[in-house]
Amino acid sequence: MIETITVLGAGTMGYGISLNFALAGYAVNLFDVRPEALNNALLNARKALSVMIEEGLHTKEEGEKALAGIRPFTDRPAACAQADLLMEAMPENLRLKQDTFVELDALCGPDCIFASNTSSLKLTDICAPLSQSRKSRALITHYFNPAHLIPLVELLPHPDTPPTVLEEIEAMYKRAGKVSIRVLKDINGMIGNRIQAAIGREAFWLIENGYCSGKDLGRALAFGPCFRYATTDYLEIVDLGGVDIWSVVHDLLYKDINSSTEVSGLLKNKAASGEHGWKTGKGFYSYEGQAKAEVMERFLRNLARQLKVSKNYMF
Repeated sequence: MIETITVLGAGTMGYGISLNFALAGYAVNLFDVRPEALNNALLNARKALSVMIEEGLHTKEEGEKALAGIRPFTDRPAACAQADLLMEAMPENLRLKQDTFVELDALCGPDCIFASNTSSLKLTDICAPLSQSRKSRALITHYFNPAHLIPLVELLPHPDTPPTVLEEIEAMYKRAGKVSIRVLKDINGMIGNRIQAAIGREAFWLIENGYCSGKDLGRALAFGPCFRYATTDYLEIVDLGGVDIWSVVHDLLYKDINSSTEVSGLLKNKAASGEHGWKTGKGFYSYEGQAKAEVMERFLRNLARQLKVSKNYMF
């Protein structure tokens, strides 16, 4: 039974994952080699909670209890020794992940489950040096940023992982208020990121070729297809619209939709210029001065509101 969870890495994903588990009542050990990263993670968790409390997702008492349930560690063995689940949220470096799991394989109890938040590395590669018994208790649990607000978690078990372990993880995420999906085959990018990349290829092409502005592209998605996608099963949307109509429309559009295998020049050039978005103060939009904090708060607050509303139609 999962009671104590150790999160390895106190960066952008680590603090959100820790907060999500703590709000669900789990004991959370948050490890990082950098004390300043742990301090920032706890500060970010408190800021995130203040928004969630203001938007009615949690009470102040629930928030304080969750914060008290996150214990920071700079000693990895101490953070992991009693863990029932290890959640790796470290940089996307295969050797780093392998070495960490090998060290912890010998330290953790035989029932401890090893999980990785990766979406770009293969689980079989990460687990290659591990004992056979540990491979049978390993899987990918891929979150989307911000981890404490986006409901989806993608699950991909190791080929040797029995269904009972996957079911235990699914039950844990249900308790944590997440929507988990099973990825049935190992595939680069998992499910959500592949769909996002496919949308991005066409979206950037439309902007780059002058068919719409960036702002109107965002509106087209938010108040058109995505407005439906957020509330209803995709295949049910096809059924409701008519499978025959979808077939005809797609047959007409596929020959015209962008099929480039290269990243959009608009996106590539923007990245090369050093205008990396919110974190640098300028990307496709400007985030300078007071606007920077205001934009991020608006983004997180809107997600909190959407999460609250989504509880009425999760499927």
